Amino acid sequence: MDNLSALELYFCRTLTSDDILAALALHREPLLFVSHNINLRLNLRAMHMTGCSNNVLNGINQGAQLDSWKSKQISLRELSVVDLCKNGSTILAHIMEGSRTVQGPVAIVGDIFRCATVIYINVIMSGNRRLSTVR
Repeated sequence: MDNLSALELYFCRTLTSDDILAALALHREPLLFVSHNINLRLNLRAMHMTGCSNNVLNGINQGAQLDSWKSKQISLRELSVVDLCKNGSTILAHIMEGSRTVQGPVAIVGDIFRCATVIYINVIMSGNRRLSTVR
């Protein structure tokens, strides 16, 4: 990431965060899932754009992929609850690895993203069906 210009870094951060959040909203796997995993591990510094750390954004990325996988497995009637919980627990462990006590507005936003991601992964693992309409 160090060899990218400021504009290239901006577009990479924007594309990564927007694709992940769109996948979350649309209940689909992020289009560039593998690329996002690589970018976020190479320290994309997404916190500058979204207030969400790379670690948590990667958890959202993996959660969207897990949600998509779960939907496909349900439609094929081949869902393994053991695999679902194992994969979800792995994602949760990675999210909590990066948690630390930091103060300030940016840290509060980061904690909100982390807590929301933990809830999101737990809802996927719980088996609750999502609502088809917003009330």
